Amino acid sequence: MLKPDKINYSHYGNWVPHPHRHIIPGFKEDEDFGNPPTIPRKNGGFERKELTEKEVELLKRELKLLDS
Repeated sequence: MLKPDKINYSHYGNWVPHPHRHIIPGFKEDEDFGNPPTIPRKNGGFERKELTEKEVELLKRELKLLDS
């Protein structure tokens, strides 16, 4: 599993016709650890991490637990 050191949540609703959330994992080794996710990163963007099917399924289960 990802096991981030912290999690940031962003809630949007002004620019889209429905409310939605972004869940952003933070890791201590990230260059911008501790900065709000709305401030662009120093390295110019996010690194893409491809998740395995198993990791995707685990995330789905964990997110469902948050809604219950």
